[in-house]
Amino acid sequence: MTIFHSNHRVFISHSWNREKRRWYYEMCLLLDQHLPNWRDRSVPKAGRYENLDDKSLNDEIERLVKDSDVFVVFTYPIVYHSNWLGTELDMAKNAGVPIVAVRPPDNERPATKVTEAAAENCGWDGAEIAAAIDRAVKAKSNA
Repeated sequence: MTIFHSNHRVFISHSWNREKRRWYYEMCLLLDQHLPNWRDRSVPKAGRYENLDDKSLNDEIERLVKDSDVFVVFTYPIVYHSNWLGTELDMAKNAGVPIVAVRPPDNERPATKVTEAAAENCGWDGAEIAAAIDRAVKAKSNA
């Protein structure tokens, strides 16, 4: 098993209101195994974010994205119906944060908007995801 020992700050785009949120938890487990020193910059389920109005939440998400080394997003077609995902993708692009698109096992038709925005695209494999994150961060550092 390949293990990367970088301290990458990772923002994982996810929703707390959808059944697909389990992929966030499973992603965290995969990263813990293959990128053990990673730091989660995602919006937590509870805490100071849950009672914010949309403007304040937008500002906090933007701060977290800008403070990340990489933006990880699942390739679900829900991007076309999400209130936040398009905004988050734009935040990452505008901040120069590389995007890694990950296709979960039950996703047969990845969202083109996500895959085209990504510096790296990969399937649901911990080593592959960790390698894609590492490559994206290194490419940004070398740019």
